[in-house]
Amino acid sequence: MKEIIIKHKNKLIAIIINLLFVSIVLCFYGLFYGQSDDQFFSQNIVKGNYNYTFCSFFIQFLSVLLQKVIYPYNAFLFLQLFLNFLSLTAICYVFLSVFGIKKGIVFSVIIESVFSLNFYAHVTFTQTATVLLVAGTLLMMWANQNHRSIVYQFVGILFIVFGSFYRFDIFYSVMAVFAVFVLSYLLSKIRQDNSWNIVNLLKQTFTVKNILVVLVMITSVFSLQFFSTKIIDSYDGMDYYREYTKIRAKVVDYDIPLYESCPDEYNSIGMSENDFQMLRSWLFDDEGYTSIETLEQVVQLQEDHYPGVVNALKNMAVVELRQILSFSPEGILLISYAILAIGVLSFYRKKSWIFVGSLSMIMLSLYSYLWISGRCNHRAVLSFIFASFIYLLYVTQFLQKRKFICSIPYKHNKLIKCIAMLLCIVFALSTLSLSFVQYYKEFNNKSIEKYSDLQEYILNSDDKSFALLGEVYMRIRKATIFDTPYLADHEIFEKCVYYGSAYYAHPSYNEMLNDIGVNNLYTDIIDNDDIYVVDIDKVDIFIEYLNEQYGKDHTYGYELITSIDGFMIYKIKTIS
Repeated sequence: MKEIIIKHKNKLIAIIINLLFVSIVLCFYGLFYGQSDDQFFSQNIVKGNYNYTFCSFFIQFLSVLLQKVIYPYNAFLFLQLFLNFLSLTAICYVFLSVFGIKKGIVFSVIIESVFSLNFYAHVTFTQTATVLLVAGTLLMMWANQNHRSIVYQFVGILFIVFGSFYRFDIFYSVMAVFAVFVLSYLLSKIRQDNSWNIVNLLKQTFTVKNILVVLVMITSVFSLQFFSTKIIDSYDGMDYYREYTKIRAKVVDYDIPLYESCPDEYNSIGMSENDFQMLRSWLFDDEGYTSIETLEQVVQLQEDHYPGVVNALKNMAVVELRQILSFSPEGILLISYAILAIGVLSFYRKKSWIFVGSLSMIMLSLYSYLWISGRCNHRAVLSFIFASFIYLLYVTQFLQKRKFICSIPYKHNKLIKCIAMLLCIVFALSTLSLSFVQYYKEFNNKSIEKYSDLQEYILNSDDKSFALLGEVYMRIRKATIFDTPYLADHEIFEKCVYYGSAYYAHPSYNEMLNDIGVNNLYTDIIDNDDIYVVDIDKVDIFIEYLNEQYGKDHTYGYELITSIDGFMIYKIKTIS
């Protein structure tokens, strides 16, 4: 037994570290859906649907199978939590193996403190893809460089395949960062050896085994993605939905001109001021005013009023500066990478500039591309930061230390090492504390106690179904592992649908509407005693929209049924 523990001590330590951090997150903070997409995925999985598009068909199929086994537990939550745990454990194991127990533990604590709250607390398919892809590439690289069993490389491939299942766009971005890092490593090795013999280096790097591993990885990822796309596209209406959600994302994920800045232009495309407010409130389900053609015209207005690359980059700089100064979760991650980059440059000088420079440039390039293309998304940006942070930390094993450190007597050298490690741990734990404070501020008004009464009301209303306006749906999504929404959110899903962006155009949404007995949420809920609407503060613009679009012969209003913790529960009715 002792020999087994000694042989696998790095794996055991990595598991223990991650068990500690995941326990902290679950017990003192909890899980929550990082975005409504993931809650929509869970709703599909509970109902046994396979035809949503943001994740691969295969991850959907696996989730549905798992859901049948662990029902009523949420399979989507569980699977992502489990994969994030495996991935972060693999990353910690690599660092323990490379740097030894002491330094490996310090680096693992830094990684967990800076990133694990995001990966464990947020349930998002984007972040799950990120941690899987980074863990897979790191494991493959480490196994190759240290001549470990090819099994490790195939485990890395498995991580990469699952990462591509969750979000294929992130596969491209992480692979771009990884490719830049590998290229930097090869150039650095040539420079360090003073032997500019590129041919010999390429022969050593691209062995038959390495080529085989890469071919297996590429073939697996792209062939499975091809079959997944074919399967999903076989569903009726999916072609329209892909086109719709692509143009919808350009409107929602980026700034569009305010209505008061160009009312005539909005009116010329058939969009009133109230329609604009609906659009900005994520209540634009109705194709009557948010068809593909209308959204394309809004995008054209966006391009006319916010032209040029310079303007996009200026907005990017302003937003990121605001994130950093406010110590938001994204700002903390950027600060952490900046501190690491400065530390590596200061400590290793000329040996490290190629790594810091290349990784920073690829991060900036990918981030700029998102802004310029109108698809800036902080969940996607996390993939650049996390990958660059991990690769830069990993490469320090190859860099020589500065001469003034080596010239210090051994006992002083050891003291400096201890002080440096202590400062790293203090920084890591301080970052973790800041992250907790920021998340507490952000979600304090959305805590489980604030809406437990609302959920109880919904679950106990046996004869009613509920339509949740966008902001309500966002709030009913935080849970700890011990709370009802995590254990039984399927009951909420069975009684609720919601108005929210692109989902109304999704083929599976018709099935959800049929489950609560309606075909159109904008007409069938009027004078329907079986449907209640739940809202916070958008009811006025919603009623105005109904009157503008459907009030030719009638005037519509609402009857307030009750109010629970600030949530209004009402029904739509004909006034005259």
